Amino acid sequence: MLKDEILLTLSSNPKEFTSGEDISDKLGISRAAVWKYIKTLREEGYVIESYSRKGYKLISSPNIFSVEGLKSSLVNNSLIKEILHYNTIDSTNYFCKNSSDTLKDGTLVLAETQTQGRGRFNRPWFSPKGTGIFCSIFLKPKLSPYDISKITSIICASIAKTLIDMNIPISVKWPNDIYLDGKKLGGILTEMKCDMDEINYLIIGFGLNINQSKEDFPEDIDKIALSLKSYFNHDFSREDILVSILNNFEYFYKALLNSSESKEAFQIIKDNSYVLNKEVIILKGKESITGKVVDLGENGELLLDTNGKIEQIYSGEVSLRIKI
Repeated sequence: MLKDEILLTLSSNPKEFTSGEDISDKLGISRAAVWKYIKTLREEGYVIESYSRKGYKLISSPNIFSVEGLKSSLVNNSLIKEILHYNTIDSTNYFCKNSSDTLKDGTLVLAETQTQGRGRFNRPWFSPKGTGIFCSIFLKPKLSPYDISKITSIICASIAKTLIDMNIPISVKWPNDIYLDGKKLGGILTEMKCDMDEINYLIIGFGLNINQSKEDFPEDIDKIALSLKSYFNHDFSREDILVSILNNFEYFYKALLNSSESKEAFQIIKDNSYVLNKEVIILKGKESITGKVVDLGENGELLLDTNGKIEQIYSGEVSLRIKI
């Protein structure tokens, strides 16, 4: 979009004014059109100074993702082929489902806020505007439906590696949550449409609490969740974190496609497990199983010791609670 190209031009020259003539010549549009796009950017919250015979200078940006900035940072990422960015959406996973006939393999759907964000079992996901990462990756992989738990594991590992590399002491709560200081920092919702032996499409949705202040969380959510900002008391770059996660995911996803395994990803989860060596309760419908988590299997399953018998627990429609 021309508006994004104008924004990229201004942001790449933050200390100097860029003339309207230079922008119009570069993009092949009239100076009146440049002014129209500048006006739109200002309405979106960008502070842009303008002076006659000097041109335009970007002073500050609203706390929203820049599609052009993401594309530039992901130029070497062969997995993400298209980025769709929305200020408000019901749910990025819903959007992918409803648009599955037209979306390209490798589409990233990104929102500033979700009105119907959700996690597993349709649990609501709190998505205040401009504070977190709320997105879905739409893929059409040549994988078996039985590999779905591996996909959840590698996106978990991708998020975990990004945060660990930032020296953030997170842990992974099997099968799909990122924890910090005993509270939920992020979650993953993987969905697919498949036949018996192949996946038609795969949607990997994840949410990560980045710059919410403690006051942003409703009282009931504050008891169980937190953000990087509320823990460290300063803001983080959502864009840098997202780019790192996507690059990690590309690496682990390619390994999975090439060899049907990702030992490195599973090791990250195992080394940073929130549940390993703990007594847990596994809930599936009205049934419950109690045991000690002794290991994680190579397919992402939980190995549970129940009175000396080792049971394999796959994520599916099960929920896990730490036994107190």
